[in-house]
Amino acid sequence: MSKKSRIKVIYVASPLRGDIENNLLRAKKYSRKVTKIGFIPITPHLYFSTFLDDRKNKEREVGMKMGIELLSLCDELWAFGKPSIGMEAEIKVAIKMKIPVRFFKK
Repeated sequence: MSKKSRIKVIYVASPLRGDIENNLLRAKKYSRKVTKIGFIPITPHLYFSTFLDDRKNKEREVGMKMGIELLSLCDELWAFGKPSIGMEAEIKVAIKMKIPVRFFKK
């Protein structure tokens, strides 16, 4: 399948730290929104939080590195909510990689 005819892959960036439980629920909602539009959501913090503890710096660092690797495979980054420190890092990398970034209030 050519890149032009394949389904768009969207990197979903949203806050995780703080109210982790509710932030994960919101991330699911954002991923569902991307899916309903007809795109494929890549939401690393939903997946990585099942086996990495974001409250442990070393595990957070591993998750961020893996997320950036996944970002390189995406067509766009969609940022939901007020950008957190982690989101700001992802946005900077997306811009550097020339991956379009879209911002959504929620």
